[in-house]
Amino acid sequence: MSKSNNVVTGVGKAVYPRLVEPDFKFNTQDGEYSCRLHLSKEQWEELKVKVDAIVEAGYKKACAKEGKEKLHRHTPGPMRITDEGDYEVRAKQVAKKQTSKGEINFSFPIYDSQGNKIEDPPNIGSGSMLSLNLEVRTWFVNTLGFGYTLSPKGVQLISLVEYGGASTAESLGFKAVENGFVSESLEFDKSEEGQTQDKASSVPF
Repeated sequence: MSKSNNVVTGVGKAVYPRLVEPDFKFNTQDGEYSCRLHLSKEQWEELKVKVDAIVEAGYKKACAKEGKEKLHRHTPGPMRITDEGDYEVRAKQVAKKQTSKGEINFSFPIYDSQGNKIEDPPNIGSGSMLSLNLEVRTWFVNTLGFGYTLSPKGVQLISLVEYGGASTAESLGFKAVENGFVSESLEFDKSEEGQTQDKASSVPF
């Protein structure tokens, strides 16, 4: 598809993103990159207008190719309002694909907030704020009908919540309490006795 079929989401909150390493849980053979992005209502509606225009053009082409006036539309699509009221965009892309000419591996660049390419991207986790460049890809399958997929072609990372990072007091729900215990840096005794204790503690039991 041409770049005219690409759209940019605007900045939203990532939910269960797998943008650095593909996930093999459901697609065990090829792996899959994916991200759910929650946008504001205004951003989501603006994006949907652009996506719908591309999808409708693809729908007309599919109808003409199949020689039909109407085709069954596959639902749900990649853009939806969740039961919790979040304006969600679901993007996915297989990590690799087997073709008659061999295996094709897919990847996409990740940029920082200033537009610099990140050569060694961090583990982007849920809660990270980012923007996606998406390719709108329409398809028709007899058993499913007409539908479309939003495939990530680039990521701009605005703020990072690292996947698998260490927990913080705030993330665990703890709050500061006045007049409570406050930890201090402990000065270890480097006398002969202290050195002996240090050596003993290093023994790999």
